[in-house]
Amino acid sequence: MIGQGFFGFMLPKFKGPATAQELNNMQYFEVFNRITNIALSRFTWKNLPASCRPEILEMTLYFYGCALFFFDPEIGYAHTPVNLPGPFNLYYESIRRMAYSFRYRHEYTDDNSVLIKANHTMLPDYMITWNYTPKIANCLRAIDVHTETLKSPFLITCPDKALQSVKQALKRIAENEVAIVGEKIGDNGVIDIKPLVTSSNLTDMWANVKNYLNQVFSALGVKNSYTEKRERMITPEAEGEQNAVRHTLESELEERKLACERINKMFGLNVDVEANQLEVFTDEFIELAAAKVTGARRVEEEQESEVEE
Repeated sequence: MIGQGFFGFMLPKFKGPATAQELNNMQYFEVFNRITNIALSRFTWKNLPASCRPEILEMTLYFYGCALFFFDPEIGYAHTPVNLPGPFNLYYESIRRMAYSFRYRHEYTDDNSVLIKANHTMLPDYMITWNYTPKIANCLRAIDVHTETLKSPFLITCPDKALQSVKQALKRIAENEVAIVGEKIGDNGVIDIKPLVTSSNLTDMWANVKNYLNQVFSALGVKNSYTEKRERMITPEAEGEQNAVRHTLESELEERKLACERINKMFGLNVDVEANQLEVFTDEFIELAAAKVTGARRVEEEQESEVEE
């Protein structure tokens, strides 16, 4: 039971049915959390010192757009959020870096620290998620409302004497009984059934949700299946769509790789980072390229055959 414990941990106790506003709020935070967890799983850090936390580093990059890597004599190698107050060098990079965290604040420079950027512009990725979350949550709640209207798709009119019999029959239907047996239903007059819902918009509504999910995952550089089926798309469309996703991911990977090079050079470490789905993109583009070459050869062979004939 909820609240009685699960693997030794107490679960939260929930009250009765939630209000519409509570359901709106739960849906909003559920969507934001779901997309955020996916975004935080895009990269894998390797050979970070034991005093570092790769999951916290990714969270810092996701919510702040950048992080600072440094060595502190008391805590060892570490990474925190950072303020960049200037002055700036020729390439608009802050020479002074103010590292800060819970009960920690220390000033570093470009000579003893490395700035890790989330992407070329240091835009926090959570802003993308924050932008699309209310749209996706609103669509999902609209589906909930529309689904409720489909649960009562007809209106029944009957004489007063047959009212209890009809209610009992509907109750048995709701309880999933296979058949309802009786001889009195309808004997006291005509029972008329009038449909209230003549069509369902669920297909279009779910298509809208999938479109928003495609947009947010593409903006985060996450390959997803919320697009049109591959066979419905011509080759330039398929390549163009995957190009945008790939370039977004590589923009973030390139900044992380650059930071690794600078960290290794400055501190003599062997830190590295990989994108968890880069090879998937590579294989897909190889298949697309192979298909184009094969198709071109087939056309040439058919043309040569026609000339010979």
